[in-house]
Amino acid sequence: MRNTLSGSDRNQTIRRTCEMWGVVKWIDQYGRRIKLVSDEAVQWILLDLIIDVRA
Repeated sequence: MRNTLSGSDRNQTIRRTCEMWGVVKWIDQYGRRIKLVSDEAVQWILLDLIIDVRA
């Protein structure tokens, strides 16, 4: 998620982290993303945005 600041900080970006859980069902090595599936949702996540993985 990216939010752009206003005023003199207009060119800066705020990055927020979140926790997700699920099963990795697919790894797209060319698109550099993974497909994460949980009971509630299916989402594609870019590998470059992942900062921590726990088992």
